[in-house]
Amino acid sequence: GPDGAIEMDVAYYSQPRVGANMHSPLNCLPGTGWQMVDVAETDVATSIGRWQVRDTIVERRGARYALVYWFQSNHRVVADEFSARIRLLGDALQRRRTDAGLIRLIMPVKDDAAAQRAVLTSFATILIPEIGARLQ
Repeated sequence: GPDGAIEMDVAYYSQPRVGANMHSPLNCLPGTGWQMVDVAETDVATSIGRWQVRDTIVERRGARYALVYWFQSNHRVVADEFSARIRLLGDALQRRRTDAGLIRLIMPVKDDAAAQRAVLTSFATILIPEIGARLQ
C-alpha cells in the first residue's frame, strides 16, 4: 500500500527443545546490531478477542522500522515473553499442548512512525484470527 510493504515472519514451534525454542526479538535483534528505540504494547481488537501485541521501533545503520510481534497458541495471544513461557508451561501441564508461534511484522518507517505502526496493528487484526484457526 501507500505506506510500504509488510514483511511477515511466522515461526511455529511444535515442541520446545534446546536450540529450537521461542525467543524474543527483544533479545535476538540487539545481538545482530539492531537498536530498540521504542518498546510498547498496544491492544488489537480481532474477531476472536482483544489482545495485546508488542509494538516497537527498531533501528540499524540509520534505517528505522516499525516492528509488531506476538506469541500465539491455539487459544491466546501474548505480547510479553515471560508470560508466553509461563503460559506455555501451564498449557503443557493442563492441555498436553506445547505448540505455539512467534509472529513478527516489520516495515520501514517514513517520517513519523505512527502511520506504519497503525498499518501493522491493522494487519495484525486480520492475521491473528487466521493463525488461530490454523493452530486448532
